[in-house]
Amino acid sequence: MYRGELFAYPLYLQEKLASRQVTFFCMDVTCKYCPYLQRVTKSCPELQHLLNMRPFLSVFHAKAHDFKCEVKWSGSYQDGAGLTLGEEVEQCNAFLSRIAVTTKHMSKAGRTDMLTLMAMRWNQQKFRNLAVSLTRRYQKTRKALQSQLQNLESLKAQLAVTESQLEDWVSDVKEWAGAARVTTTNDADGLASRIEVLVASIKRRSHRLYKDTDGNKGRARIRRKIREEKGILTSVVEKYNRMVPSTESLCMETILSGETAWPWQLPHSDSVDLRTKRRAFDIIMSVRRLEEELKILVAEMDHHWKSLSTRADTLRELSHMFASETMRNSPCGLSEKGLKGLQSIILRKQHKVREMKVQARDCYLQVLSGEGNINFLYSASADEYDSDFKITMFRSQCTSIPYAVLGRQLEWKSSFVPPLWTRHCSKALPAFINASFWGFV
Repeated sequence: MYRGELFAYPLYLQEKLASRQVTFFCMDVTCKYCPYLQRVTKSCPELQHLLNMRPFLSVFHAKAHDFKCEVKWSGSYQDGAGLTLGEEVEQCNAFLSRIAVTTKHMSKAGRTDMLTLMAMRWNQQKFRNLAVSLTRRYQKTRKALQSQLQNLESLKAQLAVTESQLEDWVSDVKEWAGAARVTTTNDADGLASRIEVLVASIKRRSHRLYKDTDGNKGRARIRRKIREEKGILTSVVEKYNRMVPSTESLCMETILSGETAWPWQLPHSDSVDLRTKRRAFDIIMSVRRLEEELKILVAEMDHHWKSLSTRADTLRELSHMFASETMRNSPCGLSEKGLKGLQSIILRKQHKVREMKVQARDCYLQVLSGEGNINFLYSASADEYDSDFKITMFRSQCTSIPYAVLGRQLEWKSSFVPPLWTRHCSKALPAFINASFWGFV
């Protein structure tokens, strides 16, 4: 694609997802897409509801954007976002990239099947390790919050400021980032704009030096371009310094190292410069995002526990249904051995879900002890943590039977499944068998 980001694609996806309760929409160029969306909604009033989604610039990409752009659009400064990075899809893509060596030699159908299996494996790993993952994230977030709170107290003592003054600084930084820049025909303003463009270009070329090219010749061309731009920047800075007071003069080493707040962008309302306010702003925003992340993690733990409970209830109902006399006498085409096979599958799934609930409960109680809103962990019924007597007794009634799965003859030494179970079950419960085979039930 030679046209860069086509905004029609995210607009189409956003419209498709508008019916769901979506809080943020995340893009790598949200700062460019959001003004485009506002212009489109003026011409198409039927798309006004898309403005209810809040823009979210991915945290990593925001680091390479303009100083104002990062403050205004970055996910690190969006209320309610927590520690969301905006690169969650890239995590799944990184997992799928490990099979690129083999899939590039496959046919289209084989490649689609392999990617589907890997995506299912990704979901399966997340589901099995969700309790441990949420617990570790909660512990790391709590430690980071304590560290940032200490930094905030140190900043208050160092600058001798109060909480209300810090809130005023936060408001000043947000107003500064949201204010539109006033363009004039002054020569100093033209030089300032030229300096910003050159500095951004040099920093970007230096940052992408080893990512865009993998050869010495390509890097040599980029380095030559960087030297040329630095020479132009030096002459422009000298012209600018001759036109402005000495208090607003620029230094080459300063503007090329780290984040820079330009003198023409600094407010002159008080004696505190924007760099100090930005430092306090970053710490306060970090504390707020960490506090939000703790609440989000507790809500995710609650959702995970309810999901496991729902799955356990469903399996319990299926177990009672197949164990009843009505099911045994029903003309569904299942033999007695077929019913025992289905019961064994359900009991095995019940055992796995019970183990996952025990693990989740232990992990969550370990980190949430003494916290509020953990009543969901005490809502378990008494029969969810009973012994495996039923499963053990059922295993003793089954024998070792070979059976066919996907055309392969397999031998289970302690098989729970009677012969020809696939033929019988395909007539009665094909959806349940498919879901059970792939691990969804």
